[in-house]
Amino acid sequence: MKTPSKLILVAALLASGDALAADSVLVVTAEQKSQCRFMHFIDVRGSSAEDALQAAYAKVKHYKGDALYVRNQSENEKGVLISGEGLKCRP
Repeated sequence: MKTPSKLILVAALLASGDALAADSVLVVTAEQKSQCRFMHFIDVRGSSAEDALQAAYAKVKHYKGDALYVRNQSENEKGVLISGEGLKCRP
């Protein structure tokens, strides 16, 4: 079953109540992405959407980014795959 990227974006925003904290990772839209600097492509897999999202956040932080743009999210028998871009949006 494929979940649209917008659903994972909404879930991510709801799950991150502290989205404005300095060490948190924001999920950004395509419009917001244009104001950010590309850091690294992110491809992670998790057993659930939440696990995959947490793994994506960790990858973004690893590359010194502070935002995630989700390009694609798919689900199969191996779990949930999130493909996106790690970005630097804050100064």
